[in-house]
Amino acid sequence: MSWSEVSIPSNIAEGAGRGSNPDFVWLFNRFKYSAAELRASFCGFNGEQGRESVPGSQTRRWSMRKLILTVCLMFLVGGCASVPIAPPKLDDQAKKFKPEPGRAAVYIVREDLGGGQALFQVFLDGVKIGGLAYQTYHRLDVDPGEHYLVVETPENQDAKQFEAAANELVFFEVLPRMGWMGPRAKLEQVNATYGMEIVMESELAQQLRK
Repeated sequence: MSWSEVSIPSNIAEGAGRGSNPDFVWLFNRFKYSAAELRASFCGFNGEQGRESVPGSQTRRWSMRKLILTVCLMFLVGGCASVPIAPPKLDDQAKKFKPEPGRAAVYIVREDLGGGQALFQVFLDGVKIGGLAYQTYHRLDVDPGEHYLVVETPENQDAKQFEAAANELVFFEVLPRMGWMGPRAKLEQVNATYGMEIVMESELAQQLRK
């Protein structure tokens, strides 16, 4: 039973960490097999009738369900933090999607519910910008050239190096991924149409950088 207890969260975390749907599906199926083994260990079976035969099987079955539910909630909830929100006037201005003359506007958005309200910290060119919670975003006006964007959680960092052109709009989505004890982060550069859509559904987070 102890092996199945370890195997269930391990398979889910590994599948999420590999970053591809086929890998996640394959490892999630392994999780289901481990769950079946755990169920058998908890409950026991009558070989002839296929019915649970161990006394107290209802209690053990409920314990197994709580274990699986706990693993899933670790990813979905992931804490209860929030970030300071910028004044509505600045949010409205950012949503006009107009870069400063001769500069590029970079949007970093976290629109996915995964990870709940756990904070993802954003850094640009080595400078901490601030946190991102569910349905929040940052807008940064940068000079043309090469830049380095990092998103950090207690479990990992993900980074993207990108080239910004004058008067360009650049969009990144921060995607939560399941980790061992909390959510991990993955950065994806997205097209302008989708980027503007998810920005419009989010609120501007207050920046540490002025």
